[in-house]
Amino acid sequence: MNRKLRGTAVKTVLLIFSGITCLSAQASESEIGYTMSTGYPYFANIELSYGKAFGDSRIHAAYLLGLDTGISLGYEQGISGNNNWSLGFVVGALGAKDDREPCPDKGKNISGTVIDDLSSSIGEAIGCGLSDIFDNETTNGIGLSLNYYFNGMNNSGWSVSLVGGYGEASRSNEKRTDASMFLKYHF
Repeated sequence: MNRKLRGTAVKTVLLIFSGITCLSAQASESEIGYTMSTGYPYFANIELSYGKAFGDSRIHAAYLLGLDTGISLGYEQGISGNNNWSLGFVVGALGAKDDREPCPDKGKNISGTVIDDLSSSIGEAIGCGLSDIFDNETTNGIGLSLNYYFNGMNNSGWSVSLVGGYGEASRSNEKRTDASMFLKYHF
């Protein structure tokens, strides 16, 4: 993600979290939920939600860190009598995939001596290997989420979420489907 786009994303996340925080000034403390989660392709995630006043639904904003970064906004509606299951709508980061770009450093460090060429080749191999692992790009778009809350929606406890949808890659602008999964704890 380029610096300008990353700066815009950070400002957007701050604006979203500020908006939810302002909602919390109007709401009682128990209506705002905080969630920490892990999953794939986002490993460390922070989420704020507003929903206890709604009972069987909630809105949320999340900042996602992992193979790439992203933000998402969503709405969930309980679909079971005890609100353990919910179906949701998500806008923003849906997942992350390999951008399929070749290693940019290959063959640039050829100096002519055997030792230098060998060390350059080893360095390029390690660099390309690491680049291959972390060169994913977020798919931003519209999707659906299916969630299971072990203690019911809008209650403290664990949940599992699956998100999938269609969107555009953040750098290559490739149109594609993508998905992610999360294990969450709601405070």
